[in-house]
Amino acid sequence: MNAAITVSGREVEYDTAAAGYNEAYPISVDVEHHKIHEEKHFIAQDIDLSVDITGPKYWLLKSPNTATRCHVTFAIRTGGPGVAEGFKLATVSANGTEITSSNSDFNSSNTAELDVFYDPTVTDDGTRVCVNWMGNNTAAPTGDIGGTSKRENEFILKQNDNFLVKFTPSNDGTEVSLCIDWYEVPDNTTG
Repeated sequence: MNAAITVSGREVEYDTAAAGYNEAYPISVDVEHHKIHEEKHFIAQDIDLSVDITGPKYWLLKSPNTATRCHVTFAIRTGGPGVAEGFKLATVSANGTEITSSNSDFNSSNTAELDVFYDPTVTDDGTRVCVNWMGNNTAAPTGDIGGTSKRENEFILKQNDNFLVKFTPSNDGTEVSLCIDWYEVPDNTTG
């Protein structure tokens, strides 16, 4: 028999059928990992092998106009130096090309409510909420922005809004990749 409770943002599971089960030694499972088992955790990735200074790379995250809250983290990896930024309340005239997201439980048919696009047509970046200088001119930098290195720094996207991730390289022809992971939960603040 399995029993589970949530304590301080962590999922605690007791596997009473396991050999050597002892209630004094619970197993702690991160909430986002538990969302994988609930089939509510998703991932989307993109790569661009040649980003130029005058044409920065944009990715668009469109949150649903529903009671679903999207808890998002992302990581950018680059082959050269540049600036990575995140913006809320962005304005676009075209979404760009949709990136197919995957449920982290490959057995699940559940699909994400958050839509992710690359190369949208941006008319206003919006309000910058994070920025990170990545590397220098002599080393191939990599970096996290938006909380991927620590889940406690995740963003909960505003419902029915556009969130932009932007990378502006210091040199033309810079390689860049983006990995976004998120889980979706009902909005408990609406009553």
